[in-house]
Amino acid sequence: MDGFSGDSWRLPTGEACQALIDSCTWAWTTLNDVTGYKMTGTNDNSIFLPYAGYYRASFYYSSGGGCY
Repeated sequence: MDGFSGDSWRLPTGEACQALIDSCTWAWTTLNDVTGYKMTGTNDNSIFLPYAGYYRASFYYSSGGGCY
């Protein structure tokens, strides 16, 4: 699948998401003025998930977590 920038990308499987939770080192950080978690794997690859809040029943919650 082609990403918006022309790069190849894909959504992670449930198994890949669980591996991020179980096997990565999580660090609360700020990247380009955006706060979130940087998760680094045992192979030193990393992914950044911004702290974005979440919507529930049409209401936006900006604190207390985020959903992916």
